[in-house]
Amino acid sequence: MSSDSDGSIPPTRAARRAAERAAEQSAERDALAARQPAVPSATPPEEPEISEIPEEGDSSTTDSPAQTRRSSDPEPAVLRGTGPEAPPGVPAAAEVAPAENPAVPEESAPTIETLFGLNEPATAPQPIPAPDESGRLPEPHTVAMAAAPATSASTGTGKRRRKRPFEGFSVIGAFGEILLTAGVLMLLYLVWQLWYNDMVERGQQDGAAASLSQQWDKDAKNNPAPAFDGAAPVIPTPVDGETFASLRIPRFGESYGAPLAGGVSKAKTLDKAGIGHYSDTQLPGQPGNFALAGHRNTHGAPLNQVANLRVGDAIVIETPEGWFTYRYRNSEYVPPTAVDVLNAVPREDSVAATQSVITLTSCNPIMSTAERIIAYGLFESFTPRADGAPKSLNPVEG
Repeated sequence: MSSDSDGSIPPTRAARRAAERAAEQSAERDALAARQPAVPSATPPEEPEISEIPEEGDSSTTDSPAQTRRSSDPEPAVLRGTGPEAPPGVPAAAEVAPAENPAVPEESAPTIETLFGLNEPATAPQPIPAPDESGRLPEPHTVAMAAAPATSASTGTGKRRRKRPFEGFSVIGAFGEILLTAGVLMLLYLVWQLWYNDMVERGQQDGAAASLSQQWDKDAKNNPAPAFDGAAPVIPTPVDGETFASLRIPRFGESYGAPLAGGVSKAKTLDKAGIGHYSDTQLPGQPGNFALAGHRNTHGAPLNQVANLRVGDAIVIETPEGWFTYRYRNSEYVPPTAVDVLNAVPREDSVAATQSVITLTSCNPIMSTAERIIAYGLFESFTPRADGAPKSLNPVEG
């Protein structure tokens, strides 16, 4: 059978392939945009047209087999039979046009852009499910994906990295912590030594002086002294560290008191008793210089307020026999080598003493031994214990 020829030139194979790829890409884009393909109509797909088998001897059909197909039909598929050979004059294979089914696009041939990733789509195309027996597509469903395990930002794994021993150790940091700890301990020591310890020992010295006064009152009642003849009694010279009197200064407080012992050694007298007597100077009430020494800080700081004395303030020495009252006169600051303040007449050499003087010596400034502060007082009177405490012990005002 001869085919009708309209005189047009049939398209080449390459052109047909390009048209097929364009149709397939358009179908894929429509499927992705809709996310769910439309339900196909119940109209069955059209039967593919089969080309007429040319008759034997028809040169018009055998020379140009492409003319027996329409130019718009896609590339025909070749159906090869498995039965006995076809009779002479019948082609061995019949060219059949594939059925047009836009729902199941034919796989396109790879291009250079696809092979080298130059024209990759944003998302991979999803396969379109086939309709069931009733012609309906299955309902879409979502598949839950397992959550990825939490990972560490530093190691990229889900496991917590265990610190190695001494990791992050710094010698400079450790040294800084040692210095900081040492500074805190030093500060605590100074607070304890200069404030708390002094407060505790100051109270102990006040209590010790009050106990001595009570004991001496009791002894005086049990053993009355001879009548006072107006002359100050002579006090026996004490040995180093022996308590023989107490110092009372109303300017330093109503309850102020400090035991007074022989000698000025730091270990035996000044650190324990409070006030020490220079053994090579005179005793209370005698003509000459009754010189004493005491701490201005630490160990109760009995002379801490010596710079606060005012002219005429009472400086009282209490003994078992009674009270020796001195009146403050003046002060001066001297270097530690100025030992002439201990002379019978302070700061004078080879001068005979006619008056009884009291000299209080301590370090200056506070917490330093750079120099000495010297406070002088003149003897005023003696009050026997039988007469009771003198008025010079009354609290001062201002």
